[in-house]
Amino acid sequence: MPPYPPQAGANNLQALKQFSAFYHYCPNTLFLGWDWDNHFNLHISSIFSAASDIYYPTHLANDYELSNFCNHKYHLPSSAYQWGRWFLSENIDLILRRDRKNDAFGRFKKYGLFGFRNAVVTTLSSKLSEVTLVDELSSYHALTLREKLEEWTRYKCHWIVPTLNDVSTRIFDVLITGGILIVPEKFRFDPAVRTINELDCLFYNDGDILNPENIIARAIKIFDDGGIDGVLRRHRFALDFHNLDSRVKEIIDIARGVLDKSFS
Repeated sequence: MPPYPPQAGANNLQALKQFSAFYHYCPNTLFLGWDWDNHFNLHISSIFSAASDIYYPTHLANDYELSNFCNHKYHLPSSAYQWGRWFLSENIDLILRRDRKNDAFGRFKKYGLFGFRNAVVTTLSSKLSEVTLVDELSSYHALTLREKLEEWTRYKCHWIVPTLNDVSTRIFDVLITGGILIVPEKFRFDPAVRTINELDCLFYNDGDILNPENIIARAIKIFDDGGIDGVLRRHRFALDFHNLDSRVKEIIDIARGVLDKSFS
């Protein structure tokens, strides 16, 4: 279960009450809660964690606080999720396209809570025309699946600007669509990021935000040097290890291990 119902509704308090009640009304059901937004709203994540038998926070934020609400807590990164395996196979022509732009892409929703992130994106947009803040994402959500895939495969590299310390879903969406990643230096030793081939991920520092031209040129060169083989390597790696179905398998495997230990 995701924590989205309490976040999406107009009456968050009532939704949280119903969420908790649903858990208590089903004592013979195993609740596995995968929380993609535990870095946003601690009060929502706390109740979501308390209403989970096994809780899987995606981000490291609020780690200690959330450890007090569920006896079984296991960190699990987010994943690529926009397109299913069959859809990607049927539209592999877009992933293998040869007309990608020599540019970096990154459109980010403007959040009032994250002023530093907004400032970083604004600074980058003065040099990179396709990296920008948007007020809302309704136009993107209105696109078809193929149109969304066409947008992600239009560029050779993607600039990642996280909200806090989150390993964004964008990282996995970029890989599964064959692009080169440009991510903050602080993620170099993150467990999920460390699994990525060093040819497919560049790390930027504060100086690169002010002068991004050099790292963009490096990313484009890596993309060109790798060619179709590089695109397919990134795509297959993300599809096999960082797609939604592979994460669900991890969730079930962890739950099976917890149950086996509990009843042994």
